[in-house]
Amino acid sequence: WGTISKRNGTEKIKDLIDEGVMSFKLSTFETDEYRFPRIPNDEIIKAMKVLAETGILVAFHSEDDEIVKGLSKQFEEENKTHNLAHAETRPPYTETAAVLMLMEFAKWTGAKLHIVHVSHPRTLELIKLFKEMGTDVSAETCYTYLLLDENDLQEQGPPAKMNPPLRTKEDVAKMWEHLKAGNIDLISSDHIVWDIKDKEKGYNNIFKSPSGLPGVEIIVRVMYDAMINKHNMSYNEFAKLMSTNAAERFSITGKGKIEKGYDADFTVIDPNEEWEFQQKNFETNIDLLPFKGRKFKGNIAAAIIRGETVFDGKDLKVKPGYGNFIEGSEMK
Repeated sequence: WGTISKRNGTEKIKDLIDEGVMSFKLSTFETDEYRFPRIPNDEIIKAMKVLAETGILVAFHSEDDEIVKGLSKQFEEENKTHNLAHAETRPPYTETAAVLMLMEFAKWTGAKLHIVHVSHPRTLELIKLFKEMGTDVSAETCYTYLLLDENDLQEQGPPAKMNPPLRTKEDVAKMWEHLKAGNIDLISSDHIVWDIKDKEKGYNNIFKSPSGLPGVEIIVRVMYDAMINKHNMSYNEFAKLMSTNAAERFSITGKGKIEKGYDADFTVIDPNEEWEFQQKNFETNIDLLPFKGRKFKGNIAAAIIRGETVFDGKDLKVKPGYGNFIEGSEMK
């Protein structure tokens, strides 16, 4: 991702693209003033206009900053800091309202819009409507919004805290309906690793814990079990949602297909291997994840990048630095 500052950031967009930035990720919610700021609406319009000229995708974290901040302040003042308070201060309309605004902006600017980590089926209904009206918009959800619900947040607290928050069990069931209907374009992890000490600050006050959790190491295996074994989706659907669609939407050269001229990248999965979510199976500190003790079927037997086995199911087989930087597509 590339990103921009809150003011006058649009001036740097073309320079960043020249340096190889593949797409831009902005936010309507202020996570951090410098690391990931809220971009004012007038700057969003400017950025979308510039990016529409280049043909480069612009993605958004979509939550209404004023509503979330206002509710969070109210809850903390009233000492409502229980686990579910994180979801109660970020109700679905904080997501849908922000997405609606962005899609309307994209319609008038001609920008290629991508909505990251969609958490609610209502958002997908709205995206589908705008697609049908001709807006160039795509939808991405995370594995967490398909495998977890607000009961996990209530029971486990900080390991299940993310933005947007987990939704109801009924909402999750509808997310699966949308996935099977083709209304979700791709599935991601929204990976972030926090120091466990920072996460633990939220056990007595959920607002004290940072949001987000790791996913790179687990997403393929847990989604294989969910999509193939539990929801009877096809191998082709799995491959498209986990690889092909992302490569195509982001114009990633040489990735996403088994075809002549593409990189020989493969994930080999043993469909019969059963495993339990225990620390011995991961490099990631599983205290950061709300899956302890769960059992899954289907595991990674090997990972191959550019024709070379980089992971044999147990150990890494290449040294750090084997990866290549992939530049974004040329400006149109």
